[in-house]
Amino acid sequence: MVVWPDNDSVGQSYAGKVAVLASRVGASGVRIVQLPEGLPAKWDLADPVPVGVNLEALLAEAEPYVADEEEPDTDEKGEGQGGRLSSGDLLPRWAREFAELFCDGEEAFADVLMDGQRETLPICSTGFKRWLRRLHLERTGKGATQDALTHAVENLDAQAALAGQRRVYLRTASHEGRLYIDLGDDSRRVVEIDAEGWRVLREPPEVRFRRTQTAGALPAPASGDAGEGIGALRGFLNVGDDAFVLCVAWLLASMRDTGPSRSWSSQGSMGAPRVPLRGCCAPWWTRPDLRPGGYPGTRETPS
Repeated sequence: MVVWPDNDSVGQSYAGKVAVLASRVGASGVRIVQLPEGLPAKWDLADPVPVGVNLEALLAEAEPYVADEEEPDTDEKGEGQGGRLSSGDLLPRWAREFAELFCDGEEAFADVLMDGQRETLPICSTGFKRWLRRLHLERTGKGATQDALTHAVENLDAQAALAGQRRVYLRTASHEGRLYIDLGDDSRRVVEIDAEGWRVLREPPEVRFRRTQTAGALPAPASGDAGEGIGALRGFLNVGDDAFVLCVAWLLASMRDTGPSRSWSSQGSMGAPRVPLRGCCAPWWTRPDLRPGGYPGTRETPS
């Protein structure tokens, strides 16, 4: 039996409860699908499958549900028999020691430290659950059960709703007249751009970025002779002069965190080399509102 949750805290919580009930009535091999980061909020199987999501792979990687046999039943106060707190009650307390909770709109997030670097994770994401499992293992020497994780995520999601609002960006952000671009590398570097120039920072103090599975790393900018500037890109694009201006304008617009956004459609005769055009601009496609594609009604899709 495989349980597939909706992509929100309510769906995650309900999936855990379904797994508990199924296990109690004797269902064997109960597994819960761990949804990847970057899916639209409240997405479920009835919605169109986002680009880059492999449903069969997610099913194959669904984690087995393990019933929490060692923890006592809890009463209405959240205390087990004899007054002992369960892992599901302790995990949120431990998490608050190390995580900063907040919301962006209706979605809950947490700032956590992973390998000495700040990560901003949706609370209902697989990445945050992995962090909770690691925290539980460090505190108890045992792995956290699905029951404990479900209870902790639901609790922390509610606390985040009361903790205040903070904007979370995808790839690009702006703050106090500066533009920030997430390079997407393992060291969490960003490029800060203002009227004086640009610089590479480890992590801007007031800007939060989230990452998705499809977010690739960008090359770090390099100082030096500007040479022909943006004209150096011209040799890689099989387009006319007017179309090249449009390509550059689209790339510049994709670096802004606010709209209006413009979509990009490319077409050509059979065999026309459209792949180099997309390959040069592919790193910016992590913004879903800027993802290039074909004209409506065609089968033209990004390579």
